[in-house]
Amino acid sequence: MLFLSHNHNDHTGGLNEFCRLNKSASIYLMDNIYSKYFVKIKLLRFYIGLNLRKKFYSRITWLDKDFSINDNNNKISFIRNTVNRNIKPTLNNLLFKKQNGKLVNDNFDHEGILVLVDNNELLIFNSCSHNGILNIIETVTQKFPGKKIRGYIGGLHLGNAGVKFQESNEYLDSLIEKLKETQIKIYTGHCTGRPVLNYLKEKLGDKIYEINTGMELEI
Repeated sequence: MLFLSHNHNDHTGGLNEFCRLNKSASIYLMDNIYSKYFVKIKLLRFYIGLNLRKKFYSRITWLDKDFSINDNNNKISFIRNTVNRNIKPTLNNLLFKKQNGKLVNDNFDHEGILVLVDNNELLIFNSCSHNGILNIIETVTQKFPGKKIRGYIGGLHLGNAGVKFQESNEYLDSLIEKLKETQIKIYTGHCTGRPVLNYLKEKLGDKIYEINTGMELEI
């Protein structure tokens, strides 16, 4: 099975090759494959949505509600974010979707959260955390009451070297104080940003770890 966190090409860019090499895996997406997404930097606009050959369209199952596999104990669940009261990455302000022929700010209702249940504890996977790690954690807490969240694996969308941006220390300190209140171990890499990651590691210590391509984790 392949779960696509969201419909941006830095997360779906290898999908054509995946479909060519693997002709049987089920592919799940919390979005319509025809959705269009863009990044706007000053006066420039770039398409960042799905680039998939039409012959592979039928491989994708578009989910319009939460989805679970092995329903008896919910070992694997792919869910939507439902909490929006906490801070979100301000980098989202550069990201847009086409709606009724116009570009509007993306609200990331198409971002899926993958939750694994292991020994009655939870592991959260979210590739970019566009909805904000605090909102995602709270969403999972509400949907899996009484279960401890052991780990959070994914990028945090707090920095981008390409546009020379990172969240302010004030923003990061607010986030850090909330994360300190939890017992969750965070494993992050992509789109967190190197300077931000170093700052988080300085403040959070052994609550946060860097991940890179090719690593194997035991959580």
